[in-house]
Amino acid sequence: MGYIWYDLKMKRIIILDLAGGLGNHIFLFEIANFIGSIGDSVILINKTEIDRKHASGKSTIEDFVLPDKVTYFELSRMMNRLYFGLKIFLRKFNSYKQSLTLVLDENYNTNDRNEIYDLVSKRKPKLIIISGYWQSFAYWNDNFNYKLKSEGHKLRELLSEIESINPVIFHYRLGKFNGSWEHSWGALSPKFLIDALATLKPDSTNSKAVWVFSNDLIEAKKLIEATEISPYKIFYIDDLALLPSELLLLFSKAKNLVCSNSTFSIVAAKIGSVKNVIVPSELAKNGNSSLELPIAWNKVPSVWLE
Repeated sequence: MGYIWYDLKMKRIIILDLAGGLGNHIFLFEIANFIGSIGDSVILINKTEIDRKHASGKSTIEDFVLPDKVTYFELSRMMNRLYFGLKIFLRKFNSYKQSLTLVLDENYNTNDRNEIYDLVSKRKPKLIIISGYWQSFAYWNDNFNYKLKSEGHKLRELLSEIESINPVIFHYRLGKFNGSWEHSWGALSPKFLIDALATLKPDSTNSKAVWVFSNDLIEAKKLIEATEISPYKIFYIDDLALLPSELLLLFSKAKNLVCSNSTFSIVAAKIGSVKNVIVPSELAKNGNSSLELPIAWNKVPSVWLE
């Protein structure tokens, strides 16, 4: 324990507050990893605010093999309240010329890579707290390889089938909250899938198989089967036998991936450098998403369910 404390004293400490589901976790890790490369740092990942509604709390980046400099922790309810108040208090010192603390919240996530680099390298804070949602590829290290700590039987089975069948994978994000699709962000119509498949080059897949994964497979099947999608053959795959981390890795191994308006499949396409990626032109029906996607990805007009 004394050695760990000595190690923390000698290095910059980065506290990363996880939020949302696995796609957001990876975005957050990437900004923490980028900042951690600016000097000798350790990263302490705070699991307290993981969204328990995502796959019953099983949606976590902890399933991946991360660098040795990463450690996880979780706070009690009372300690989390105190920590929240501490962040608000420390945030006030960002405007002062001091090298003790820096709180990077959503007010900073529109800053570009160079601005964040200059801020950290010039101030040289001993403690950095990162919170909020940092949905930007600007901070990513494309050389980092995401590997699982372990792979289940179902994942290995599907990975083998991907190699032989070479399907188009479609991640169909659905679900209603208070009568609105996806918290008013919207859900895509099957017409989007038709347009996406038409955009794929005829020789981009050896198979006409489409694997559909969804958080509401019953609704997905009902919507898609009411639409003509020939000559493709649709297979609906129940992913309950997979952890979210396994599902994301599976998507990353596809050669043809049709993303929904979800950071989950978008992150999978990015970490796997998927060859053929289709994304909706707008990621939110209300226009609130500002995530800039890779230029090489094919954008198809978003068609929304009412």
